[in-house]
Parts: sequence; C-alpha cells; structure tokens
Amino acid sequence: LDYSHGTTINISQERVSEKFQALVAGTEAGGVGGERHFSPTKVQAATGAICSAVFALDFFGSPLMGLSPSSSPEFSLTSTVVLSALSGVAARRAVNMKRQDVEQKIADSEEESYDYNRLHDESIVQRVEENEWTRWEESEKWRWDQ
Repeated sequence: LDYSHGTTINISQERVSEKFQALVAGTEAGGVGGERHFSPTKVQAATGAICSAVFALDFFGSPLMGLSPSSSPEFSLTSTVVLSALSGVAARRAVNMKRQDVEQKIADSEEESYDYNRLHDESIVQRVEENEWTRWEESEKWRWDQ
C-alpha cells in the first residue's frame, strides 16, 4: 500500500509530499506494518486546547478562590502559540528521530557483539553476518519495493 503523509523538502529545495509504504495483513489477527505518523496539525490543535484550558482555569478559577491569576492573558496567549508551534515541529521530527534511534540501537548491538581479537573464529564471523543481515532487514522498512 503506497501512501503520502506530510511534506518534506527534496534536494532541489522544493516542498513535495512524503511517500511511504505499509503492509496490510489479511489474516484474522492481522494488522498494519509500517511507521507511525503524527499529524502536526492535530498535535498543534491538541496542545493549543490543553494550554488554553489550563490558562482559562488559572485566569477564571483563581478569582473564585480569592487568588489573583498567576499569569497574564498576554503571557498565556504567547506561550500557547509557542508551545503549539514546538509540538508541531516535534510531530514532524518524530518519524526521523525513531529511525535514528533504531539505527543507533542496531549499531550498538553490533559493536557489543564483535570481539575484534577473535575475528578468525567461526562463531564471530557468523555473528558478523547475522548483524549485517539484521541491518539490511531493518534499513528503510518504510520502502519495501526497493
């Protein structure tokens, strides 16, 4: 299943839709194999709603308890906009950060499994080949047709 989600900047500095692939299983306990994506717009809207609710409770609820609000409306609006923008950036970067994390874990496990003093040993050679196979399997899971 080919699909587009979000946009990215290509090598020519043009904004293009980012293409992904997913594998859909047709069994009873089947599911979808692919990367999880987060919609930046939905994340920004949720962050804005949560921030607005917290600041509204502070602004309108504090006088009911005989306290003065701890933040001004200007600060509330500014921080809501900033937090919403930052959450949108985080949603866009989440997929790439997950890919980098998986690659780093594979590299760490490969490094731990090598004993460079015994590379002539058959078990070490087999482990090196298994690590290379794992790296190949894990690389670019989102593009199964390549």
